[in-house]
Amino acid sequence: MVTDEHNKNLKAIPTMEELRTVVFLMNPNSAAGPDGMNGQLINRDKSNFMVPSNAFNSTVRRIKKVTGFKQKNSPITYLGCPLYIGRQRIIYYSELIAKVVARIAGWQAKLISYEGRVTLIKHVIQALPIHLLSASSPSATTIKQI
Repeated sequence: MVTDEHNKNLKAIPTMEELRTVVFLMNPNSAAGPDGMNGQLINRDKSNFMVPSNAFNSTVRRIKKVTGFKQKNSPITYLGCPLYIGRQRIIYYSELIAKVVARIAGWQAKLISYEGRVTLIKHVIQALPIHLLSASSPSATTIKQI
């Protein structure tokens, strides 16, 4: 049971000595917390950064030096979502459009009624990662192409 004295100690601001003790006793390979789970390390080979085209070369070099990451040009895809700098372009969604077309291409349009095609298209779109459409807000033109 937490007593008034315990509660008072829990609410108190830690002293510099207490902070120093906690920081220097932490395992550098462990997450900060009582669970003892190892911390996650960043895989520098899989990590990249993007900068606008007008960024200074000195800034790019500094980012590379500090992070150890490679520079990639816009756009890149992360979890199926295009990440880009600047204005949105239809080409960034070409992978999504290609997925829809590939799934629908095999259907024999002559043998399926209009309503049947609409139902199949709805199911194909629902099977695709909807988070892409909600997270990235594609343009109306992209939606029309889909």
